[in-house]
Amino acid sequence: MLTIRKYCRKDRTAVQDICVETSWLKDNDTPTNRTMLTSLYSDYYTDFTDNTFVAEQEGEVTGYILACDDHADFSRKMRSLYLPLVRKLSFRQYISQKRTVRFWNKTALSGVAHMHIDITEKCQRQGVGRKLLYALARHLESKKAHTVMLLCSTDNVKGCNFYKKYGFTEHSEHWGCTLFVVTLSKLLANCKPDVVQ
Repeated sequence: MLTIRKYCRKDRTAVQDICVETSWLKDNDTPTNRTMLTSLYSDYYTDFTDNTFVAEQEGEVTGYILACDDHADFSRKMRSLYLPLVRKLSFRQYISQKRTVRFWNKTALSGVAHMHIDITEKCQRQGVGRKLLYALARHLESKKAHTVMLLCSTDNVKGCNFYKKYGFTEHSEHWGCTLFVVTLSKLLANCKPDVVQ
């Protein structure tokens, strides 16, 4: 049975494992690569926000969705805590992520959140993503957010199609990634539990 619930501290390792398993470095899971990936894509959100939900099936975390709705805090913490660590591990990734942090800071407006979602391969195409999107949208709505955005690699056709399916529209392209944007009202309508896709 699938359960969508708020993230708790005991889920940290499972979220990090999924972050690596679904990344471009999945076949090169070294301690250095793992630290770099989780520093860039999961640790800030699980350490400093309350905007993370996990999908759990039979006691195992099989996916997560996380978001940031305070871009000033994101920028500060990324620059002081995570980017210095990434710089030691991979200067190329440091430069890339530094640019992304600046981008989120410039793009963000009040009421706008950016998000990231990952689901294990074996649990994709089972409605898990839709349920995670719905849980996050309901949560962000209660925090007075009105829009969600994300960057997805333009080469990730499966990911891009997933976002389009739930109402995200392509806004612009940056560094080989597409910026997708959706209003929470549209996302909630498209992800409702009783809406058949």
